[in-house]
Amino acid sequence: MTDREVLYVVEGRSDIGVARRIINDVGRTPRELFVAQGAHELDRRIPKWRQPSNTKAILVLRDLDSHLCAPELVGLLSGPGPFSETVCLRIAVREMEAWLLGDRPGAAEFFGLRARSLPEAPDELADPKQQLVDLCRASRRRSIREGIAPRAGAGRSVGPEYVALVNEYCQSSWSPSRARKTSPSLERALSRIESLVASGLW
Repeated sequence: MTDREVLYVVEGRSDIGVARRIINDVGRTPRELFVAQGAHELDRRIPKWRQPSNTKAILVLRDLDSHLCAPELVGLLSGPGPFSETVCLRIAVREMEAWLLGDRPGAAEFFGLRARSLPEAPDELADPKQQLVDLCRASRRRSIREGIAPRAGAGRSVGPEYVALVNEYCQSSWSPSRARKTSPSLERALSRIESLVASGLW
């Protein structure tokens, strides 16, 4: 592992593109450490990485979900005692999809939507993931409509190509620098990451 690599930990496969794009945008090389199958699995592993003896650069991304506020959740996950200076735990309010929707021009272009249909304050959405799915039902692109939104009666919350398309969006169109202007939780995350890079910890 080189000194320019940053390991990333995410809740699920649809979050991989977010982590990789953020790390790339600060001039570091992303390297997968752990992809969980949900928040519970991720949470129980955090104590392993949080130890002060850990000097590896690690980005941990988690959704706020139904918790009251991000600081409360960070406190619960951090636990007692010191936290490794090189581990960056950031919370998306309320889900990672809020960060994706924050880039209105990028999301409109990639998902084939009208820019004015996208939320101006994505962090205030109760269910950003569902909002993205619902918006994509009206996409001008058939591949988006059928890939992002589930078919009626399918018994799924997302379409069959949701993970692949979201990660493609992150790689090709999503701009964290644009999205941070409408998503305060992303702005806080990027500011913290940029300070780690500037300090030499990453």
